[in-house]
Amino acid sequence: MVFGVLGLNAQTFTYGDLNYEVNYGGTSVTVLDHVNGTDATGTLTIPDHVVYNGNTYAVTIIDGYAFSYCRGLEGTLVLPNTLEEIGDDAFVYCGFTGVVNIPASVEWIGCTPFYGCDGIEGFVVDPANEDYDSRDNCNAVISSYSNELKFGCKNSTIPNGVESIAEDAFSHIGGLTSITIPSTVTEIGGWSFWFTGLTSITIPNAVTYIGTNPFGGCTELEEIVVEDGNPVFDSRNGCNAIIRTSTNELLAGCQNTVIPDDVTRIGNYAFYYCSTLTGELVIPEQITSIGHYAYEKCTGLTGSLVIPNTVVYLGESAFANCIGFDGTLTLSENLTYIGGWTFEECAGFTGSLVIPDLVTEIGSSAFEGCHGFDGKLTLPKGLNYVGSFAFASCSGFTEAVVWAERPPALDMYPFGGFGCTTLMVPCGCVSVYENSDWSEQFINIVEDCTAVSENGDNRISVYPNPTHGMVRIEAEGINNICIFNLLGEKVFESVVNGDAFEFDFGSLEKGLYVIRIETAEGFSTEIVTVM
Repeated sequence: MVFGVLGLNAQTFTYGDLNYEVNYGGTSVTVLDHVNGTDATGTLTIPDHVVYNGNTYAVTIIDGYAFSYCRGLEGTLVLPNTLEEIGDDAFVYCGFTGVVNIPASVEWIGCTPFYGCDGIEGFVVDPANEDYDSRDNCNAVISSYSNELKFGCKNSTIPNGVESIAEDAFSHIGGLTSITIPSTVTEIGGWSFWFTGLTSITIPNAVTYIGTNPFGGCTELEEIVVEDGNPVFDSRNGCNAIIRTSTNELLAGCQNTVIPDDVTRIGNYAFYYCSTLTGELVIPEQITSIGHYAYEKCTGLTGSLVIPNTVVYLGESAFANCIGFDGTLTLSENLTYIGGWTFEECAGFTGSLVIPDLVTEIGSSAFEGCHGFDGKLTLPKGLNYVGSFAFASCSGFTEAVVWAERPPALDMYPFGGFGCTTLMVPCGCVSVYENSDWSEQFINIVEDCTAVSENGDNRISVYPNPTHGMVRIEAEGINNICIFNLLGEKVFESVVNGDAFEFDFGSLEKGLYVIRIETAEGFSTEIVTVM
């Protein structure tokens, strides 16, 4: 038996297989956890009352995370009729089966208490409960006041009258293969159907809010349809995706998604864990930004990857763990920053890697584990910083060259396990690199006084640059001008039909902007600095 103090006069003790804490007031207790922790097995029946030291206590609260990851708990969970609160993540990934009955006494339920409990077959709320219900035998738990569906199971339906679906409501319920979202729903929380077995989904035209891709990890998902008339979202041209109409941002895709020509942004988590997205990935040339985790764990992607020059922003982990790529990687010439973990563990890339001239920072673990590269790594002249483990375990590189005359700052072990031990630096820069942290990463530092850096397209003139206001753009046969900030947001567009165009940047915030110039020969991009 355990007795202790967790706070002012807070008593803890063990009764049966569970640990308890006496609540304020001294008449009730909170269930803390199982005596065997996550190794607990068997069925779980939580009693109405427990006795300790001659006193009887009502069991009113199940603590947050009390039985999280107790995968060995099985059978039907029995909750006491004295229960008032169920804490956040209380039963995450438990192995329960059967139907869970929510007593009438329950007044508060935290976030995702049954996350990942795929074996549960139903939820039934006592009809006398004043705060929650399972109306129309829906096998889910709904907040009676807000009409929010808080969580469900593989046999749930969503009744008419439900107005919102909570974050993670069905997350990791792999047995959920079909669901109909009724026309009364206006909000779908982020991650709400992650890693379920859904094969198709229709978004009603009343939905005006969608959180972070609700369908990430749904590897069986083949069809996504937004009903006509939705004022915020669409699935234009039968693209099998959810697009935010006002920004042309693709928010959620699936294995059959076709990116429309007028989509300019791929949102955070848009294809997250979509392992059934297969073949060579072609990113359309109008795309300006690819969000965090957009293609992470898309292990079915193969071949080479070209990030078009229209892309000015890559989010963290955008292509992390895409282990199927088995060709070369070509980066947009207009990237200024490569975020952390962007290509981590993309071990199949081969050949050389050129970091574009405008890149000033490379984030932590950006290319860690990319051991398939077997050519030269080229780092640009303007590089200022290389994050920890940025190129760690890139064991296949045979050459490395950096154009920066001043050694970029290094974080921890950016080249640990790198493939070559010799670094080539600009002419006359050997000593400054030898006296920097770079000498701890490379055994030999040599100079090449014959090498030259590549220049941009000299057929296009953009001046003055940097600028405080007016900029003149000159090129033969300009058809269209688009200007984007570094988040990929379009701030200006105009048809030109001439050889010159002027734009006043004076009203925009200071920073870097990308000008996309369309001519008869295609697209070109230039970076402008607004002072």
